[in-house]
Amino acid sequence: HRYWGPLASPASSRWIARATAEVLAGRCSAAPDLCLTYLPALDYDLQRFGPGHPRARRALDALAGDLAILLEACRRHDYDWLLWGDYAIASATAPAQFPNRILHAAALFHTRRIDGRLYPDLHTSRAFACVDHQVAHIYVREARDMERVRDLLAPCGTLAPRGADPSLDHPRAGEYILQAPAGAWLAYPWWTARREAPDFAAH
Repeated sequence: HRYWGPLASPASSRWIARATAEVLAGRCSAAPDLCLTYLPALDYDLQRFGPGHPRARRALDALAGDLAILLEACRRHDYDWLLWGDYAIASATAPAQFPNRILHAAALFHTRRIDGRLYPDLHTSRAFACVDHQVAHIYVREARDMERVRDLLAPCGTLAPRGADPSLDHPRAGEYILQAPAGAWLAYPWWTARREAPDFAAH
């Protein structure tokens, strides 16, 4: 209950760090050859308050303590260790952009109404956005819609075709990659009325 949701806090990372140390010591089972551990401490207050807030600094200090637990366990049990971060969180001061709302209004993103709620119908949608913070993959089913999708979403940020960035030239990448402007945020909702939100939007 401290890992995600309204009670999420760095306490979850501390528990994970201590549990990982026990695993590396071989107390739970045979010590592993490889152990991958995710410490989510920075996810919470950086998103709640922004990276410049004092709470974000406290979260960073808490994470440093968790990493110290892991480093000590690695040294004690003769493990090499590698630390990496999977993404960064920047301050968002501009209004959020909603690419799926734009595509839905243009009848390119399709939904099914179930008990008054709008659920995505990706099988029949001609275009939709898979959104994560400041980046979105825009999937376009047919070439004839490419230009229209580009024109519709151009106001949301920088829109580039898949091959424009070699690191994103992957068969599962979207036909376009949308990047929000500095200080802006991309959000995934396609509904406009709260009562139309799918049940999973609130948990």
